[in-house]
Amino acid sequence: MKFAPARFFYVIVVTSFSLSGTALGAIRIFSASDFPTAWDTVEVSSGPSSNPDGGGGGSASVSVAASGGNPGSYLNINLNVNGGYRIVTSFSFLPSFVHTPSTQGAINSLDYSFDTRRGGSTSPGNAQAYGLGIEQNGIHYYTYYADSITSWQTISETLIEADDFFVDGANTDEAAIAGAATPDFSASGSAITFGYWRGNSTTVGSAYAEGYMDNYNVTLDYAPVPEPSQVAWALGIVSLCVVMIRRRH
Repeated sequence: MKFAPARFFYVIVVTSFSLSGTALGAIRIFSASDFPTAWDTVEVSSGPSSNPDGGGGGSASVSVAASGGNPGSYLNINLNVNGGYRIVTSFSFLPSFVHTPSTQGAINSLDYSFDTRRGGSTSPGNAQAYGLGIEQNGIHYYTYYADSITSWQTISETLIEADDFFVDGANTDEAAIAGAATPDFSASGSAITFGYWRGNSTTVGSAYAEGYMDNYNVTLDYAPVPEPSQVAWALGIVSLCVVMIRRRH
């Protein structure tokens, strides 16, 4: 049995250093395995399948189930589709799960895992679409899976890079205009929010599908931006070396 307070935690660990004292690489972990409250959730796509941001596609809601997870509490993301050939997608997140490459360091790659299963649905065979979701500059990206698993299953991937993500259909035009077909993990990239993506569509009448999520974990491998004191120290060493070389000549 799990107990509150929640095991939401946010950890920064420096894993290696160069001889100059400037960090070469570090990891950052966003992890949640208990859910005392529902995550913030936004509808991304809602409209006809041919026009995902056209509106009228349906709705998304999120709730917490106190038991029955893997184990304990879990998130239930319920997507309702209003009619045939319509689509709804959602992005659920915690506001604290943010990394800004331009100020905190470029992301080299990331690993992620979460537990998932399909819940109730209009049809017992309905699949749920789901994946890791991220948001940057108002554009939503995701990794994609679709199945109808009815027991808890761990989904995981390693060494994921920016070009492994898809743009949510509702943001296709914005991404094209901004030249942002993939998220920007570089040292000039803006803030990235990490979360969970869900999708549901149907070719028949109205439908709903619940998707459950537990034990969320994202590990970033990133290159930290050096502290000013580290830069000054390194420049001081270079200057000293230059002086010594000049004296020898």
